[in-house]
Amino acid sequence: MATRGRPRTFDESTALDQAMRLFWDRGYEAAGVDDLANAMGISLSTFYSTFGDKEKLFLSALNKYEVEKRGYASEILTRPQSAFLAFQELFEEAAHQLTREDQPRGCMLTLALHNCSPELETLRDQLNTRRSDTVNAFELRLKTAQVSLEIAPDTDVRGLAWFLANTLQAMSIQARAGATRKDLVRISQWAMKAWPAKPN
Repeated sequence: MATRGRPRTFDESTALDQAMRLFWDRGYEAAGVDDLANAMGISLSTFYSTFGDKEKLFLSALNKYEVEKRGYASEILTRPQSAFLAFQELFEEAAHQLTREDQPRGCMLTLALHNCSPELETLRDQLNTRRSDTVNAFELRLKTAQVSLEIAPDTDVRGLAWFLANTLQAMSIQARAGATRKDLVRISQWAMKAWPAKPN
């Protein structure tokens, strides 16, 4: 008669959180499988049987990151306020989140695979798609501002969306390099000076 295997004695969500923080702090390539398993408090056999492989674990950790650490962005953008105030608030909150002392600095999506080996191009493409999703969300909010005549109808909303998203990425890189929350707020304030004027 077959017997059941031993039940898992670890919490998968907690283990995934530890993996997320290691990827976030060191980057994908620098976080070795042994390092990940140690941080998660599990054996290599449990690592592979539960999470698949390093790439699958990374994507799962990235999903967790986007839900738990970047969810504020979509929440702010959907609030019933002007687009200008929404992006201004988004930048201010990002300045806080990117420099928190209780977690790695910067944005995992921006930093975890900033530079990568050629064999990781498929994974990099997946991250680029996620970054494009951010640009698309910004563009959609800006198009709403066009319809409400908050900004001029001839505004290049795609270009503006890219500019705002790239500013956030730059803030992430500066945060990792040691910039303070105040420094990032100053960067965002200058970025918002590019906001298009209302139509006459």
